[in-house]
Amino acid sequence: MQTFRIDCCLRPKSILDKGIRRTELHYFCDGSQSGYGACCYLRSFTDSGVVRGSLLMGKARVTPVKVLTIPRVELQAAVLASETHAFLKCNIDIEIDQVYFWTDSTIVLGYIKNDITRYKVFVANRVQQIRNHSSCNDWHHVSTAENPADVASRGCTLRELISSSWVHGPK
Repeated sequence: MQTFRIDCCLRPKSILDKGIRRTELHYFCDGSQSGYGACCYLRSFTDSGVVRGSLLMGKARVTPVKVLTIPRVELQAAVLASETHAFLKCNIDIEIDQVYFWTDSTIVLGYIKNDITRYKVFVANRVQQIRNHSSCNDWHHVSTAENPADVASRGCTLRELISSSWVHGPK
């Protein structure tokens, strides 16, 4: 545990000195039988071409005792990502140029982007929560191998956490 470090400074002087050209927020979410989670990364681009990613916030929840299908757990993770965005919008004092939401569930993407089909109450309520805090166009697919929220949903050992993409996000 003594070797595990997370940078507390989102924008170190070395990045600020190079002039920040663009700032993005990237939210990743994932769900499994044991849990679901979401994480957010601040990505800064400098005028000189340096790109820096920093873990801004992460949340994990245990899957409810009541048995839910994996698509519903993945939908809960998407709700958690959108709620995290609503929280961060109000609480960070950084101008954000673009926001991206990433999930490895094509079913969840279908729920969010489909405005023709009427869903049952559970799905409809959660899709509405997601749409209240994010735009349908901001949601994208990411492969499971590249999804850092996979760590939050499945759990891992400290050694696996250190070697994962959790701290800086995927490439």
